[in-house]
Amino acid sequence: MAERMKNCSYVCLLFNVFVCAHFTLLALASTEAVHSFKFDKLSASSRLGVIPAGSYTLKSLLTCFTVCLVQHSSAYVMYNPGSNSCTCATMLSDTLPQPPASDQLYGLVLSPWCDMSNGFMAHLYNETAVCLKVAQDSKTFDEAEASCSELANGQGRLFMADSIDKLEILRRISIAQSLSYVFVGLDDRVTEGQYVWADGRIATIAELHQLFTPPQPDNYLDQED
Repeated sequence: MAERMKNCSYVCLLFNVFVCAHFTLLALASTEAVHSFKFDKLSASSRLGVIPAGSYTLKSLLTCFTVCLVQHSSAYVMYNPGSNSCTCATMLSDTLPQPPASDQLYGLVLSPWCDMSNGFMAHLYNETAVCLKVAQDSKTFDEAEASCSELANGQGRLFMADSIDKLEILRRISIAQSLSYVFVGLDDRVTEGQYVWADGRIATIAELHQLFTPPQPDNYLDQED
């Protein structure tokens, strides 16, 4: 989280995302936990480099999906049917070389707008799935808010969280991409010190502790954060 008047990177959230049922995957960690997610094969134009979370030799694509979901909360999976190699991806990156054509790359389907051609990428943690775009171009808070709202036919918003799992996704992305400060859809413009999400919810103490790094929040140049 950063001061509103500074220029920072920002994270956009695709609004109204719903997880589509396709494969019913039995969680390996618990016989009572069942996850329903849809994975689709990515087109050649969407193939990016893979940041691996774990690699396995597995006899089926369905098993690969299951292991990657349960063990790594992976939203992207790479599978080679010839060698039975399964790679669970932490995320994809355009700075890494594309995987070979023999490796089939699959991504979690959340929405037609959650597509890398729109700059969005699926992220998963436990049973929480979100579609996010990390924008590296520096903007003020108001500029970042406006930029997100123009994305995906008006369905974009600055990142909001209604669970600790979503904040954990943000934390992991920030670490993976070395982001010290990012703008999210949270501010105290109405009452100094009372932080409110863009949808009107007052942020909890637990949320603030996970979002801010001391000495934040402060009142930079007498402007609300």
